[in-house]
Amino acid sequence: MDKLNGIEKVKKPEYAQLAQKLFEEYKGKGFISSEELDKFLGENSNKEELLKSIEEQGFVFHGSSKFVDNTLEIRQAEDLSTDPKNKQNGIYATNIPSVAMYMAIISPEKTEASSMTYGMNMKYYNGKVTPIFSADQNMDTVLSNGYVYILNKSNFEKLSEDPSEWQFISKENIKPDLIVEVLPKDFNHEIIIKENKH
Repeated sequence: MDKLNGIEKVKKPEYAQLAQKLFEEYKGKGFISSEELDKFLGENSNKEELLKSIEEQGFVFHGSSKFVDNTLEIRQAEDLSTDPKNKQNGIYATNIPSVAMYMAIISPEKTEASSMTYGMNMKYYNGKVTPIFSADQNMDTVLSNGYVYILNKSNFEKLSEDPSEWQFISKENIKPDLIVEVLPKDFNHEIIIKENKH
């Protein structure tokens, strides 16, 4: 581990080892709570960095505020965009952990009650896709615990051949390899508040 201001900090190679160990210990159980994962990782660790190491081992992620104990079932996507690729019948996933975490910690019931609109734009530069998260209201009141479903990438297809594509889809029901609980405090990205002009 590295030390930052005298505090040990987990290095990237150690996250790869932790990812392998996590699957060895929890794959059969199917679900790991946030509290269990914190104990597993130890202090000064980062769940997003762990998920990045898991992605590198051939997995994608589906984030949801709803817990599904067994199999994820295909369904008609609900999206405000007019792009038909975002409205297919299937299971959507991403290879970007922060996107899955963002979708996991947002409560749709609470956003609907407050008429909130939220989403993300993608910035593609030098071969890397960076999400920019936004909403039209402060999100403190709509964030809660959620779940990141870890899914085998071999069951998914990219939505397009564009090198900046970050979405994947499966047209079949899928049993997650592992389900990880995440909390709002685990999401370490700015959410830009954009004024609603309606």
